[in-house]
Amino acid sequence: MKFYFKKYFPVPPIVIALFFILITILSCTERTANLEKADSLAARGMYAQAEKELKNALIKTYSDTLQYARIRNRIKNIRRFRFFKPLDSLLRVNNWPQAFSEWQRLNRALKDSSEEVKRFYGFELFHKKSIIDSALNRANVYWDDLKEGLKFPSAKIALVRLKYETLGLHLAKQDSLEEARAMFDRSLRKIRLSKLSTAESKIYFAYMEGHFENCLRELKSLPDSLKDRHWKNLQFFLDNYGKTLTLDERFKLW
Repeated sequence: MKFYFKKYFPVPPIVIALFFILITILSCTERTANLEKADSLAARGMYAQAEKELKNALIKTYSDTLQYARIRNRIKNIRRFRFFKPLDSLLRVNNWPQAFSEWQRLNRALKDSSEEVKRFYGFELFHKKSIIDSALNRANVYWDDLKEGLKFPSAKIALVRLKYETLGLHLAKQDSLEEARAMFDRSLRKIRLSKLSTAESKIYFAYMEGHFENCLRELKSLPDSLKDRHWKNLQFFLDNYGKTLTLDERFKLW
């Protein structure tokens, strides 16, 4: 049997079959993945169920291929949450000695992992270690933990910036002003410039250009209600150490 368009163009059966297969595939295609249920489960700590939902979402067909990357990224995050769940449970109840033992176990487990896995888990691992060390008054290793954690990437930009600033103020107290300034440099370099107001942009560029006194004046003229904790940290830093800051070794320390 043959089909015709206006009787002049015969269409072979195989083409008709392929056409209906294509229609079937397209009818099953979604543009975006609905990940609300998985996100809700993860938020409630139901990580196994959330991962199952995400794996089911991964086998569907999406016209927007970026959806697969979104789902895989969520699965990676879910696995990280599951990895740290026993430690997080101990941190919530302030069981510091046992938390430290659990942290050591996780650290040993990661030592045999690939560099990519270590890089993905590193910031979180040393962030939690710094919490434990602070609670146990282990100041001698607390600062090392902050430095070690900052070697790894993290999407928690506000927390990363806070760690840079905390470390910067500590280094300033130790008279390591070049390194202290480098920590504040790194914090400010995490800012998305498009998010800054005109007043904040003046502060940012004054600091980055090494005009520390001008930067401090601009900061003090900004109403306190408009200063987040990062601007307040910078103002404290410049108020106490700005007059002795230089740009020596600046780019090497970035």
